[in-house]
Amino acid sequence: MTANTEQENSLSQTSLGESLSILIPAYNETLSIAGVLRGLLEQPELQGAEIIVINDGSSDETSQIVRQFPTVRLIEHLANRGYGTAIRSGARVAQRPFVIWYDADGQHRPQDLVALAQKLISEGLDYCIGVRASGSY
Repeated sequence: MTANTEQENSLSQTSLGESLSILIPAYNETLSIAGVLRGLLEQPELQGAEIIVINDGSSDETSQIVRQFPTVRLIEHLANRGYGTAIRSGARVAQRPFVIWYDADGQHRPQDLVALAQKLISEGLDYCIGVRASGSY
């Protein structure tokens, strides 16, 4: 049995979402974070995913909004330490076999995250990078 077949078999025994830790670095995202979290939580393929928001020293209501989502884990940085450090903080506590990071500003679509995760797992990739179309920013 190949590594790909083993991964596909293990994925068929659990849902896609149960295989994923989704890291969301957030810095002053009061206007968008609730919509981002709702979008992820409402995506059927992502049911059971571990969602971790890393509040990177926000001075707005980002943390208070995240706390309204009881299934979302919140990590707090007291000061802004940067996007890379926020990802590292989330990766240290992630408990699922596949870790994906996702922006908190609402510019990504949950269905694109699903497509990327399915590709990552089905092809047995060690990592995968989503690339935006030429017309996006």
